[in-house]
Amino acid sequence: MYQLLLVALAILGIRLWTAPLTRMQVKIALPVSLIKPKYKFGDLHLITLLTAFRQELTAGIPVNQAIANVVRDQPSHFFVKCKSDLAGTSDLLLALGQDAKQLESASLEQLVKILSINKASGAPITGAIDMMIKSALIRHERTQQISAELSGVRATITVLSLLPVLGAFLGMMIGVNVPYWLFSNRLGWLCLTMALTLEALGLYWVRKLIRGVS
Repeated sequence: MYQLLLVALAILGIRLWTAPLTRMQVKIALPVSLIKPKYKFGDLHLITLLTAFRQELTAGIPVNQAIANVVRDQPSHFFVKCKSDLAGTSDLLLALGQDAKQLESASLEQLVKILSINKASGAPITGAIDMMIKSALIRHERTQQISAELSGVRATITVLSLLPVLGAFLGMMIGVNVPYWLFSNRLGWLCLTMALTLEALGLYWVRKLIRGVS
């Protein structure tokens, strides 16, 4: 029984190593001060931001004030540079460009260029913002659809990866001591090593395929 437990722990270790096939999240036992989370500025955040900017500009509010009004409502971990400059008289459009680079968002950088045009010439840009909102909605819908389609694949992979443990357990139920054979001779150790290696390689390969699709 102990041998079977060791095999199960080894396969569980492989599953953790090849996460996030099942979107498994493992909490790291480190102080929060030592962990620097990286927040992603997703399409939903972008849609909310663009909609707010459109409303501000449609109301005739200047770009600098519009940026100030919009970033105040954003989560604390976004637009740090803009929020730090709110009390001063600096150009918030420049700060927004720095935040866009820090967030690594091409859409935000495009928004900065559009706002620069509006600030410099006063040209209407609501049409361009509407197109950005539509594109973000399409991307978000496509991402959600792909994620839903891949959820069944992830569940199937999880079940298949645990089949060796189930097979060993069923073998013990009918009187075949599979763990004893695996650990008691060199051929068993060779088979176990090859099985775990192929399991790890297979899960790693599937993870790469899923990441490529998503």
